Amino acid sequence: MAINLRLPLVWAFTGVLGMAALAACGSAEASPDAAASRAVRAAPVRVAAASIGEISVTTAYVATVQAQDLINVVPLATGRIEQISVDIGSEVAKGQVIANLSHGILDAQL
Repeated sequence: MAINLRLPLVWAFTGVLGMAALAACGSAEASPDAAASRAVRAAPVRVAAASIGEISVTTAYVATVQAQDLINVVPLATGRIEQISVDIGSEVAKGQVIANLSHGILDAQL
């Protein structure tokens, strides 16, 4: 005669799991020792007085810069440059003198 132990083992296992689930549902106030064991230790910090000052932030990017339009600047007359009136990269207005040419060769041609 064979004894079927499978059904009683399933019921016993289900009962043990149910009791474990009910025990895990307890609140922290119910066991102060459990709450103390779960307490997180505070990290040490430094305290400083607030002050007014400047903050500088530097950001670097890698990029390729291209002009929208390219323009060839050519003089109306040839000659040697005597004086340059603007710096590289400065903004200029329409009609502004950028450079003065030598008049020696032009005067000789007249």
